[in-house]
Amino acid sequence: AYKPAEDVDSPLAEFLFVSRRGPDYQFATAAAVLLRSLGYSTRLVGGFYAAPENYEPRKGHTPVLGADAHVWCEVFQSGRTW
Repeated sequence: AYKPAEDVDSPLAEFLFVSRRGPDYQFATAAAVLLRSLGYSTRLVGGFYAAPENYEPRKGHTPVLGADAHVWCEVFQSGRTW
């Protein structure tokens, strides 16, 4: 994971506007916090992405590995949907 230099004034600004590097959970968290500051209801969700190109027709399944784990931000919309 990327770590900013210790002399950086704002690690958050460094992450969002300068390096723009880091794991998905940092981007998802930043999105959730920024959207909440604008009045939206948000939540962080974790799960797996089973890539279609990894489907094994002979076995009838798609292997899911640790590298397939992801975190994303969901926003609540009117009509009770995320």
